[in-house]
Amino acid sequence: MPEKTEPCPFAVDDEKEKCVMKGVLTRAFAFAAVLAASVSGAVAQESPWDGFYAGLQLGAVIGRGDVSIPAYSSSFVTHPTSFAGGLYAGYGFDFGSGFYAGLEADVNAVTAHKKHLSGGGAGEVYHFKQNFDSSVRARFGMDMGGYMPYLTGGLAIGRMQARYEPTTGGTNWKNDTRVGWTVGAGVEMQIFERTSARIQYRYTDYGKASYSHTRSSKVDYTSHIIQLGLSYKF
Repeated sequence: MPEKTEPCPFAVDDEKEKCVMKGVLTRAFAFAAVLAASVSGAVAQESPWDGFYAGLQLGAVIGRGDVSIPAYSSSFVTHPTSFAGGLYAGYGFDFGSGFYAGLEADVNAVTAHKKHLSGGGAGEVYHFKQNFDSSVRARFGMDMGGYMPYLTGGLAIGRMQARYEPTTGGTNWKNDTRVGWTVGAGVEMQIFERTSARIQYRYTDYGKASYSHTRSSKVDYTSHIIQLGLSYKF
């Protein structure tokens, strides 16, 4: 065992006390530097997916409406399409070992519109439109080091409208707020320290609803929506 050497062996009285204090301060500063480096390393390794985030998204929606008009014994398929853009926000947890889970909500403005001959004769036209899309969903993903593939699913809410033209079937749009379910998948990639980009696809089923015109109609409606998103983590 090496002998323990006394600090400042050649100093005396006040000089010895100053020398000891200088050694203590030197060790304290060294410890603080090591601690700061450790904290800095922990912050640098913070998960890009953990915490609250919000972003913008833009893409396209392709709808499918299976329409039936009992009074005309008519049925047909209509495909409303349009751009779909809006906002999304959520909160995620990185559980370590790559597993991620979170909750997200979004809202989109949609102008998907399509018209079709109603089957009632005299060139009467039936219009169907979707003008709103929103959802509240769970997300489950796997951190792959800078990017994260994920699955998502939950509740969907949409606004639909139907109308006949000309006036033989009713002049006003008939509105219906529909509640359904949605599932999808996406890939998100970190592009800056707190900014990430993603591409996401969702399939939504709004079920069947009736629209009360002079000639009532029933529409079973589903949609496909694909969007690019850009978000910031707070």
